[in-house]
Amino acid sequence: MAFLPTLKKASIVGLVIVVAWFLAGIGPALAVTTPPAPNFAKLQQTELNSLNAAIKKLTNAENQVSANPKIPAATKTQIVNSLNVVINGLNKYKTQVAAATSIQDLEAINQQIAAYIKANKDVIKTNVRKAIATIAANAAGKAQQFEKQIEALLKILALTCPSEKSTITALEQQITQFNTDIAALDTAIKTKNYSAMKQDTKDLQVLMASMLKNAKEIQAVCLSS
Repeated sequence: MAFLPTLKKASIVGLVIVVAWFLAGIGPALAVTTPPAPNFAKLQQTELNSLNAAIKKLTNAENQVSANPKIPAATKTQIVNSLNVVINGLNKYKTQVAAATSIQDLEAINQQIAAYIKANKDVIKTNVRKAIATIAANAAGKAQQFEKQIEALLKILALTCPSEKSTITALEQQITQFNTDIAALDTAIKTKNYSAMKQDTKDLQVLMASMLKNAKEIQAVCLSS
C-alpha cells in the first residue's frame, strides 16, 4: 500500500520567547525610579532584584534556544553566545550594585545598565531573527518534500480507492492551499517578515496534519474493503 509522509513540525516556540522578553523590554524593568526620599538599602535591593529578574529571563531564553532541536547548531551557538555576553555584563553590574555605598552610585550604575541593555538588545534580536529565518527556510524545504509525497500518494489513492471521491477531492483542495501557503512562506522569507514566517510555518503544520488525517482515512477504507 502507499506510504504516508512523515509529519515533522518546525517549531519556533523557543525563539518566540526570546523575542517576547526583548520586545517587552528588560531595560524598562531595570530603570528604577528614584523615590522622593530614597532609602539606600531599599533602592539597592530593588536594583539587585531587577538585575536578577533580567538575568533569569535571559537564562531561561538561553535554555529554550539550547533545547530547541529545530535550530541549526551554528545559529544556536551564535544566539547562546550573545545571550551569555549580556548575562555576564549584567552579573558585573550586580557586583557593582552590591558594592555601591551611596544612592548616587546606584543611580549612576542604573543609567549604565539601561544603556548597556539598549546597546545589546538589537544585537540579540538580529541573531534571533536569523534563527527564525533559518527555521522557516527549513520548514519550507520540508513542506515542499511533503507536498511531492502527498501528491504521489494521492494519485495512487485515486486509482485504488475511487469510492472515496469526496475525501480525495478534499485532499486535492488541501494540496492547492498547501502550495499557496508554501509560496506565502517563501515570500515572508524573502521580505524578512518574521511575524509572517511564524504564522505561515504554523499554517503549514496545521494543514499537513489535516492532509495526513485525510490520507489515512482513505487508506483505512481501502484496506478494509
